[in-house]
Amino acid sequence: MTHPTAGPVSRARAGFTLIEMMMAILLTMLVFAITIPFFRQQTMAVDNSAGRLDALQNARYAQSYIDRELRLAGGITGQPIIVQAAAGDYVEPSEEAAEYAPQVIHSMVTGRPREIQVNVANRGFIDNLADAAPVEVPCRIDGSGAGPVAIGALPPQCAALNRTFLSVVELTVRAMTEGRPDHIRHALMVDPNTAATLSPERISDLADAMVAAHRQFLPEALAGQLPS
Repeated sequence: MTHPTAGPVSRARAGFTLIEMMMAILLTMLVFAITIPFFRQQTMAVDNSAGRLDALQNARYAQSYIDRELRLAGGITGQPIIVQAAAGDYVEPSEEAAEYAPQVIHSMVTGRPREIQVNVANRGFIDNLADAAPVEVPCRIDGSGAGPVAIGALPPQCAALNRTFLSVVELTVRAMTEGRPDHIRHALMVDPNTAATLSPERISDLADAMVAAHRQFLPEALAGQLPS
């Protein structure tokens, strides 16, 4: 009685041989060996381009700064700006383009009156804001000097909005000057945007996170865990 003999195992069922696996690994390594240097060169090219762009921008800023300083010192026109102003030869740039410093010097030297906006401590300039609070008011400048202008009382709604923000500033300053870390949380809770966006619990978490992130820059009294 004869028995059928088993035929050869099919290729699909046999899988990969060890040699084929080694060849696949070798090809993969060759692909990586070729592509990695290419991507590295591309990255270096991008970094070099960014560096050249930064250098170009810095050079342009330096050129503009030097040109401005030379003009103020008289290196281009022949005389410093204050001498030109005193002699009546100074040609002033437009009000929109000029900085405040040349305008102030021009008015104080020539006596030409001018009005600009300045930030000063409130010493009766705005009636319905706290004394010594930082405020922005008009300031008249002429040959006699500079003098902030009292504007009286703000409209009630404007004063109320300003007092809210000044309260945030006051609490922040008090946290520093009085060593009161709880005022950090109080300032965040008073801030209109924060209070309208976050719950008190989230504000407390935010205060803790802010203190933790900036602990190395804070005085010792404010660098610890905020009180609940």
